[in-house]
Amino acid sequence: MNTFTVIWSVTTIMFGLQPPKEAVQRELAQMQGLWRVEKAIRGGQEAPEETRSKLRLKIEGNVFTMMDEGSAREERAEVSLDLTANPRQIDIRPKRKGAEPGRGIYQLEGDTMTLCWTPEGGERPKKFASENGSNVRLLVLKRVK
Repeated sequence: MNTFTVIWSVTTIMFGLQPPKEAVQRELAQMQGLWRVEKAIRGGQEAPEETRSKLRLKIEGNVFTMMDEGSAREERAEVSLDLTANPRQIDIRPKRKGAEPGRGIYQLEGDTMTLCWTPEGGERPKKFASENGSNVRLLVLKRVK
C-alpha cells in the first residue's frame, strides 16, 4: 500500500470524507465494456454452464445491463460506488418500476470483476459468498476482449 493510500484512508476514517467524484469516475471507467459470466451463484446454488454461458454484463457509464443471449431479455440498473468501504460497496437500482435497490460489494482486479449483492432491499453481504438458502447473488465476470 502506498503512502497516499494510507493517508487517504486515515483521512477518510477520521473525517468521513468521500472520495472525489473523479475517483469514482475513474473506477467506473475501468469497468466499462462487455463482461462474460464465469461463475454465477444464487442462494448457494451454482448456475449450470448452459445458462451461465449465455449471460453477459454490459457496462456503459453507471448503467449495468445484464443480457441473456439465449433470449431477448435484458435487465438494466444504475449503480453507485463507495470507494471508502472495505470491501468496496455497490448499490444497484434496477430500472424496473417499483424495484427496490440492491446492496452489494465488489472487487475489480484487472480483467476480473466479482460482484456479490442482495437484491431489492436486502442486507449488504460482508464477504464474497452466497450461502445455501440465502438471497445473496455472486457473479465472477471476465472482460470480453
